[in-house]
Amino acid sequence: MGSRFFPRLDGDDLCVGRDEIGEFLAECEVVGPHLNRLARHGGYDAGYVAQRFDNIVAAALRAKTENGGIVVW
Repeated sequence: MGSRFFPRLDGDDLCVGRDEIGEFLAECEVVGPHLNRLARHGGYDAGYVAQRFDNIVAAALRAKTENGGIVVW
């Protein structure tokens, strides 16, 4: 899918700096519609993946309002 941020989670934490939050949220908009397929590919329940993804997006939105970044582990 051309993701730049999410592949970083493969074996490491995902750190998104405050200057990258907008780009990260744009990537989330692209990835979001494909969560069911990603869940199947990863062997996870779709609801589990959606809930975790929603938490990540919510954290990024909060960080954006505070001019901060996030760490996903």
